[in-house]
Amino acid sequence: MLSLLVSFAGVMKAQEASVDTIMKHIRYLSSSRCEGRMAGTDGYDRAVQYAVGVLESYGVKPYYEDWESDFFTVERNVVENARM
Repeated sequence: MLSLLVSFAGVMKAQEASVDTIMKHIRYLSSSRCEGRMAGTDGYDRAVQYAVGVLESYGVKPYYEDWESDFFTVERNVVENARM
């Protein structure tokens, strides 16, 4: 997520980024709406869609022909109970 914020800052530098604008992005991405942004969750998908929307609004194009081509598979494990 830090790399995403750095990317936003880099793109916004050319757009005269303000602290208020950067904080707006940080507030959304760290809000309960994104549910922690764990890969494979609805919160992660919401964060990705938000990031894509922001990047597109600044004129950033995906590396491949579309944003979905840039996705990759992530494996995750969920610990149900940590008791011994």
